[in-house]
Amino acid sequence: MTTGKDTRLWRDFSGWCDGRRLRPLPAHPWTVAAYLRWRATRRRKDPHEAALEAIARMLLLRGVPAPNRHPTVTRTLEVVETLQRERGQRAALFDPAVASEKAATKAKAKAKKKSTARKGATKPRRSMRAGPRLVSPPSARRTKKAGGAKTSKKASKK
Repeated sequence: MTTGKDTRLWRDFSGWCDGRRLRPLPAHPWTVAAYLRWRATRRRKDPHEAALEAIARMLLLRGVPAPNRHPTVTRTLEVVETLQRERGQRAALFDPAVASEKAATKAKAKAKKKSTARKGATKPRRSMRAGPRLVSPPSARRTKKAGGAKTSKKASKK
């Protein structure tokens, strides 16, 4: 018997699959593993195991083998759990205040540059050639001899 929570988790998974043009039925183990990794980046309230069990339950109800014991899915679930455990132990790479201050400074400089640019001045447009580049035919080209003197092919045959 399915609960409302299982149905919601299944709809979340099938919506995720539809957005990426993947098939939720039958769910490939790679698809389920990718969904679990996506959920890990979103900090969902439900544990990842609950989502995996809800997906497996819905697949079994529809007569499709569940990929929850596949090695790809189990390894992914272990990685997700490790990342969740270590989330608070990571050091911040950038100070958010400094990053937002730099972004504001760049935005001001960009706005100033736009306002000081002349309105009538535009960059010249580059266009593609209308025809092919003209090159002399190979028979008219000169070849170099070892001595460095330039001669044509006709002169070298004599």
